[in-house]
Amino acid sequence: MRDTTQPEGKVVMMCESKDTVREIVEARLFPCEMFHADLPDEVKEETLDEFRVGSIRVIVATGAFGMGIDIPNIRLIVHVDNPRNMRDYGQASGRAGRDGLPSRAIIIRGGIDFKNELVSRYMDPERRECRRIEIDRYLDGSTARARCEEGEYACDWCADSGRTDAAVETIPAT
Repeated sequence: MRDTTQPEGKVVMMCESKDTVREIVEARLFPCEMFHADLPDEVKEETLDEFRVGSIRVIVATGAFGMGIDIPNIRLIVHVDNPRNMRDYGQASGRAGRDGLPSRAIIIRGGIDFKNELVSRYMDPERRECRRIEIDRYLDGSTARARCEEGEYACDWCADSGRTDAAVETIPAT
């Protein structure tokens, strides 16, 4: 089922290891290219250029796809592995939606034990507050947020608990 509220765009699958990147790309389950630190600079530049113009829609990458990369129409960040820490999660997730249009960051998990306390708290399915609070505390030192704010898509907790401002949009289930 296609989510009609989600604009078309690009996808970045974030992996913690080059081996995982290779496994996903070599499985050939969908068209994608790899991006990691051990690739020659020319290959990385060519891959980024093709990604920017839309010849490539999905990149499977390590943290090498990070600082300094500003591509406006990335709509989805998929964290294949556990983020090592909240900074890595925030940095990678911040690649999406740079043009102000709706975007998402998801973590694929299944009974995973998160070793980092902040990531564990953020991912806790029994969480009793807005997920954005944890990110704001860590990245900005802000403790002012109580829930998702006007103009943001509501996190799952705010949407499920009905604790959103009337102007906050909720992401429909797909």
